[in-house]
Amino acid sequence: MSHKLCDINLKERHIIMSTTKIHITCDPELLKRLNKLSGKRSRSKFITEAIREKISREDLKSIVSECAGAWKIDNHKNLKTIKSVIEEINNLRKDSDTRIKELFNE
Repeated sequence: MSHKLCDINLKERHIIMSTTKIHITCDPELLKRLNKLSGKRSRSKFITEAIREKISREDLKSIVSECAGAWKIDNHKNLKTIKSVIEEINNLRKDSDTRIKELFNE
């Protein structure tokens, strides 16, 4: 059985995402705040966006954890001090400016 994730309507220029109803329980005070922020008619949209943001943060945390330790100072001896980091950044900017001038014949 296949499920269609979204229907793209190019004529009206919008995407209709398929949705699934869920039942959640919520602290009454939290619900009051939700209703105040989103309005009762926009709760689903608000909650969906909050879920997307939370999942995005969790994904980023996971990526950062996986990459932890990949960068080692011993491999970048030219970046041991703030002054050397600033120098390196300035050099990269100069290289970039030079490359842009070359590309655009300035």
